Amino acid sequence: MLRVIRTELYFNPLEIKWQFPELIVSNPGISAAFFRCDPERFDFEKVISIPRFSDIIGGDLRTILSELAEQQATRELLVRAFLDRALQNAPFAYGLEPPHELNTNIIDKIYDEPIIVEQSPPKGIPFKEMVPGASIVTVGTYVASGDILLCLKVAAGIIIIGGAVAIVRAFDKGLTHVVERAIGSKDKTPARSTATTTRTRRK
Repeated sequence: MLRVIRTELYFNPLEIKWQFPELIVSNPGISAAFFRCDPERFDFEKVISIPRFSDIIGGDLRTILSELAEQQATRELLVRAFLDRALQNAPFAYGLEPPHELNTNIIDKIYDEPIIVEQSPPKGIPFKEMVPGASIVTVGTYVASGDILLCLKVAAGIIIIGGAVAIVRAFDKGLTHVVERAIGSKDKTPARSTATTTRTRRK
């Protein structure tokens, strides 16, 4: 069984600034799906087709601090640009210059909203605390469709974010099964342990 906790934020389409009028949807929003797992064992390549953006390079302290500041600014631009395009149901490509941000006020609202993660009891953590705290931030195309998703690797698991329409399509195309494989892909039990388990069951 794979439990998924989803947080969904919806907006009035009249609030959104649309760069491409032909892509307007009647129920624009952002969805975040939390998957509890050991994030270190999560295989991104099974879920999305673009490699991660935010690995940190080493060096002396001054270099590391400089790189961290630069990385943090780049990460912020990446996430905000992604959210802006996802709200508009528009294609996203992150190059040297991110697309011009049209929906700053709404993105600020999203940053202030909590994302529910599975704890005991489930807890809402403001999105603005998750972005800098994530060890990996990745944007890529979901392998089973053309939809662009944002993935955050946080302490308790993985958060996959997308436009409400894109997340619905991703789940319809089997996102939960793909994530389940990505979670378990590096968690194979060695043969010796399997044999031990079998003996225990026979008793």
